[in-house]
Amino acid sequence: MPNQFLESFRGKSICILGYGREGMSTHRFLHKVVEDVDISLADERSDHRPLFPVNHYYSGPDYLKSTTRFDIVIKSPGIPLAKLPEYKRSTKLSSQTEIFLKSFPGTVIGITGTYGKSTTSSLVHNLLSSQRDDVHLLGNIGIPPLDVIESTSAGSLAVFEMSSHQLQHGEVSPDVAVFLNLHPEHLDYYGSFEAYQSAKQRIAAFPRCKMFIYNSGYSAARDWPSPEVRRVSFSGTDLDSDYSVVNGQAFYRGSLIGDLPSNKALQGSHNEANIAAALAACAALDFDPKPLISQLEHFKPLPHRMQFIGEFSSRRFYDDSASTAPEATLAAVRALSPLDTLIVGGMDRGIELHEFCRNLAQHQIGSIIGVPQTGHNIIEILKANDADFNLISAENLEAAVREALFRTPESGVCLFSPGAASYNAFSNFVQRGNAFRSYLTASSTAR
Repeated sequence: MPNQFLESFRGKSICILGYGREGMSTHRFLHKVVEDVDISLADERSDHRPLFPVNHYYSGPDYLKSTTRFDIVIKSPGIPLAKLPEYKRSTKLSSQTEIFLKSFPGTVIGITGTYGKSTTSSLVHNLLSSQRDDVHLLGNIGIPPLDVIESTSAGSLAVFEMSSHQLQHGEVSPDVAVFLNLHPEHLDYYGSFEAYQSAKQRIAAFPRCKMFIYNSGYSAARDWPSPEVRRVSFSGTDLDSDYSVVNGQAFYRGSLIGDLPSNKALQGSHNEANIAAALAACAALDFDPKPLISQLEHFKPLPHRMQFIGEFSSRRFYDDSASTAPEATLAAVRALSPLDTLIVGGMDRGIELHEFCRNLAQHQIGSIIGVPQTGHNIIEILKANDADFNLISAENLEAAVREALFRTPESGVCLFSPGAASYNAFSNFVQRGNAFRSYLTASSTAR
């Protein structure tokens, strides 16, 4: 599958920067597809076993310094640009995302936003797969895009969940760009909200993009693409948008498309916005949204995203560990309100919490249990403003679960929605959500 972009790699010295799942995928692809390349690896860890022979393997605390000696550096998303040394002008900084978008022969729907990316990407994939074969779900959701590219053709469709890290560099966009929302996040990585927003904007900034689907609640986003890109708006509240889903009904420019299944698993106005975005994305590829609506009955929410995990000691528990931003927690609270118990908190990344606390105070919640670090800050802010909740600071998540079983009345509802990253206690939100379930099982059995 050679193309002009891949041909430009021939005869070059290449450094794969970061050798996790995506770095290994890149190594596998280049080894198989590109001839006459000199590949080296750079990773802080020294215990990786390269999949194929490499020229050099740089590791240790100074591994980033080695990257200045190559023609091309292919960076993994988790390594901040700010940490990289200055390159000579001849060095090209690339990524697996750029390689995929410049090599994939079919049509790409790229989906980004602070939250809702995985749910919306999975939903679009589910809806499209009900209508045709050869639809691939890729990207930040955990499937490196280069793992499937060799089995695709001009008729293939790719649904690509795109994080800001994947969008941060490489001058290429997907064919259809979907923007869900934007809230302060990853400020420790970018240094400012403006830099984070700038990374998101790149999803519709470059020539491959032909259609931009955006949340009408973020009207400024309409100006992100160039004038020739077609704009389509969506909303979970506004019937004036091109596509909207409000109170269980789907609309196109104010005209009813149809009623959503009453037993659909996705609940809350934030998920109605996600459904509206998904219908708009499918319509962008000329799929009629009306027959797609019935497919929502069969869609199952992804784990750790407002997932009902069962009754423990006659109390109902929801796992929303994927909530890493305060706005995501507010959306979950709105969907399940009134709540008996909310467990909130995680790693402090410098996000301002007073507005979140003011919004939280408007909801009916019996008890709020905060875990380090941000959960304790939230508890203190709420106490200082005489919020009408039972407020508890727990030592850790395990202690918070014990408190929740004690504070939540029988037949009551408890939501675990951290609104913060997990890295102060867990490696990722999946490990955190699994721990939440384990603590529940152990604590409820002991009662």
